[in-house]
Amino acid sequence: RAEEEAQRLSEQEELARIAAAEAEEKRRAEEEAQRLREQEELARIDAAEAEEKRRAEDEAHRLREQEELERISAAEAEEKCRAEDEAQRVREQEELACIAAAEAEEK
Repeated sequence: RAEEEAQRLSEQEELARIAAAEAEEKRRAEEEAQRLREQEELARIDAAEAEEKRRAEDEAHRLREQEELERISAAEAEEKCRAEDEAQRVREQEELACIAAAEAEEK
């Protein structure tokens, strides 16, 4: 009877060791799953930050191009204005030359 009790206690101890090992394995698996979830979250954050940086760089490039086009447009408008002023000056000179020629003709 004492042997049976010892055998039963030994079996219970073995079952307790198995249960403890299973619990430890479950705890480790949960820790690993949590670590992987955190790693995935960090990867998502990194990807989102990289995408935001890319978009900001694209926007900055677009703005630089737009500013350059505006500078070109302003320079072209300035050049057109100068050309119109010069044409007006030439017309006025021609008109003065015609008046001077007519006055000289009258004399």
